[in-house]
Amino acid sequence: MGQSNEEETEIELVPKHLERLPDPHEGAIALDLRIDVHPCQPWVLFTPDARTLHIWNYENRKLVALWRIPEVHDAREAKFIVQKDWIVVRHRGGFLVCEFQASSLVQDMATTDGTPMGENQAPDLTLITVQESLVVNRLVVHPNLPYLLTGGGGVVLWNWDQNWERTTFRGHILAVTDVAFHPSDQIILASASYDGTIKVWNTESNSVVRTLRAADMERAYKIQFCTGLQKKLLVSTTNCLQPYAWVWNYETGDCVAKLEGSGILFAFFHPHFPYIFTAAKGGEVRVWRESNYQLVSCHCPRSSTARGPVVGINPCKDSNMLILALRRQFQVVEVRTRARPREKDEQRREGGSRSAEDVCTGIPFVASEEQRQAASTKKMEGLENLAVNVKIEYETETEEEMVPTVELQCEKSSDDFRTEKPVDDLRAAEYLKIESVRAKTATQHPEKQVQNAHADKVAMVKELEKSDLAIQNLQVVLHNEIVVRRRSEELRARLSKRVWELEGEKERLVDECKKLKLRILESEEQRSLKQLGKSSEVRQFSLNELQDATDNFDPEWRCGEGDQSGTIYRGKLCDGTPVLVKKVRAAGAMPEMDCGKFKTEVVDRLRMLHHPHLLTLLGVCYGNNCMLVYRHEANGSVKDWIAGGGVHRQGGYMPWYVRFRVMVEVARALCFLHSNPLAPGAPIIHRAIKPANILLDKNFVVKIGDLEHALLAPHCAEGPQTTGNSISAFLDCNSQYMAPECFRCKIFNEKTDIFAFGITILEMLTGKFWAALEIMEDAVKDDAAFRNTLDRNAGCWNVQLAREVAEMGLSCASLDRHNRPNMMDTDVGILPVLEAVAQKAELRELADNAHLT
Repeated sequence: MGQSNEEETEIELVPKHLERLPDPHEGAIALDLRIDVHPCQPWVLFTPDARTLHIWNYENRKLVALWRIPEVHDAREAKFIVQKDWIVVRHRGGFLVCEFQASSLVQDMATTDGTPMGENQAPDLTLITVQESLVVNRLVVHPNLPYLLTGGGGVVLWNWDQNWERTTFRGHILAVTDVAFHPSDQIILASASYDGTIKVWNTESNSVVRTLRAADMERAYKIQFCTGLQKKLLVSTTNCLQPYAWVWNYETGDCVAKLEGSGILFAFFHPHFPYIFTAAKGGEVRVWRESNYQLVSCHCPRSSTARGPVVGINPCKDSNMLILALRRQFQVVEVRTRARPREKDEQRREGGSRSAEDVCTGIPFVASEEQRQAASTKKMEGLENLAVNVKIEYETETEEEMVPTVELQCEKSSDDFRTEKPVDDLRAAEYLKIESVRAKTATQHPEKQVQNAHADKVAMVKELEKSDLAIQNLQVVLHNEIVVRRRSEELRARLSKRVWELEGEKERLVDECKKLKLRILESEEQRSLKQLGKSSEVRQFSLNELQDATDNFDPEWRCGEGDQSGTIYRGKLCDGTPVLVKKVRAAGAMPEMDCGKFKTEVVDRLRMLHHPHLLTLLGVCYGNNCMLVYRHEANGSVKDWIAGGGVHRQGGYMPWYVRFRVMVEVARALCFLHSNPLAPGAPIIHRAIKPANILLDKNFVVKIGDLEHALLAPHCAEGPQTTGNSISAFLDCNSQYMAPECFRCKIFNEKTDIFAFGITILEMLTGKFWAALEIMEDAVKDDAAFRNTLDRNAGCWNVQLAREVAEMGLSCASLDRHNRPNMMDTDVGILPVLEAVAQKAELRELADNAHLT
């Protein structure tokens, strides 16, 4: 609705009917009605006597249901929980939740003779849960989510789907007077307090989004979020202390409007009309435009026969009705809109606009002297009535201010009170004392009575002066405490903001590190590919050159004992390039190898396999049964660095975080091999993954060797029958890295490489090259045993990351090949898991180094 249409529309509040409740029975408490309106049915819910619950149909004016409240006799209010067909009942020490069947409430609750059902005849509700809290004086239910919100000694969010899990929001200095959920933003809620602040909270971060505070606002009493298009507004009142209702933009923290009116206690955004309603205890209701906060009209819809102040006003979500809550009665009021009569528009144009007082008191616009006098007389009568209402408001306000303090004192002294005399004995003693004073007073003369009364008056004045002085001192102390708390809150807010900024900076730096690592890796791969591209034609060495390089294949230059695929010698070319020369043996019964087939099946394939983590082939020699020449990597093998032996003893042991990176690079090389077909539909299977075949260059970058065996094995399988003996010899040589199916069926596939890689991972974790699988299986479930199993020579392990790697290694080394993971499965594959662990380890090491510097 646009502003022009709003200005042409008048609001009328038409009283429909007043419902009076029967007087309470003896011993019951007569409560002010705190009414909840059902969002879908024409029902209102309340407890009139702290013991029973009533549901009334406000359209047909009939009692729908009445129940006794189980376990408590001090209920204060009740709310519908529409999502579950529950009712939540608040009392001073918490709340309880009961079940009812809304669909079954279709008949009036009455006895057979037509009289209303009494408390003794009312059934008990089915109790679901009882939740206790120190002080609860406000409770609201979320319209959609499984949440309750309570206020009193603090702000507590309850989740009934999570077994009534509670989340406490701390920040108010004094008692909380009201709480509210945002109608559409599910993570926003608000709370008001006697400390004069309104706090807007974020439920995800459990923190204050905004604190609303005005210099002239002494306290915050009632709050409500905007239900219209402007979702960032909130309205608050101050329990009649000040003649205003405040409208806030809670996103910016600004007060955008102050709605003036005497004794304003309640304020809300109407759910159907673009207006703000304010209500006073005396019964006056004012209507304000939501678009420009201008006063539209004033009304007094309370019936002349109604008694007591207005203690609540509730709009109905499924109709245009308002429910005014009074003491043991409630009134239904209809909100009507109509077009403004033309006579009024002409009167406004001719005679000018009326004052706010004329609108509020209902005095017509007059021009004659007699009419002005009559209007003044009527206005004086209105002011006198207003004074009476102010008196009533003051008394009620004093009572409400004392309630939180008295409740807290009662909670603290309840145990002491139980040890004293019974309540009836104390009342009897007090009664006797009063009767004795009366008897003495009756025998005295009037003059003596006047003197005594005067003396009592003087004593009371002195006591009041002392009390005033004590109150002033307490106010000073409280003011200082509030200042200190506010400064602490501001400091906490600044620190939280700084922490948030640092977290964002940390995330940004982590992202940059990831990007830099990717660029470095890409550049290294490109450089390697360029170098390989330049030397795509491998060099063909003569037998004499290799004999000179290896001192005629001197046994002292031999690397290890060799294996079934050949013997390796260290050497140095005439230009000083360090090399590894491998004399290849095709099979035990093949004294010589076909050079042409060797070139096609082995050399050409090795030349085409370009990857930064595969050993570089420099050349070949076809003399003396074929030899392959590789670059000799400066830092030896992983086995040397884990064992700490040989020429690398002086370099120490490989640190734990470097071992994680080495595992990642080996996994990348295996992914590359398994994705390159050796024959149609058959990937390249390395067959000999183990620490001795994982070499390290000068920068500790992995270079996997013994790749020619993967190419020779299919070639040998086509040879004579003695090949089976060769395979058996190969299995015996590498038995601890061979999967069970290799021995049973002579099967070699991706899963057999993964088994060998799993054993290699466990050996790099434990530092042991025998029974690593059995050791880790026994230790991984026990924290102390697992810590002792890790190789101490690797430094101070991150145990959590090491456990992730150990579990992956055990999965890879599973005896059942179907349980072994794949290399590249998203999130759970071998390579993604190891990359994530290596990245965390590197960040941890960088953080430790930064801390040391």
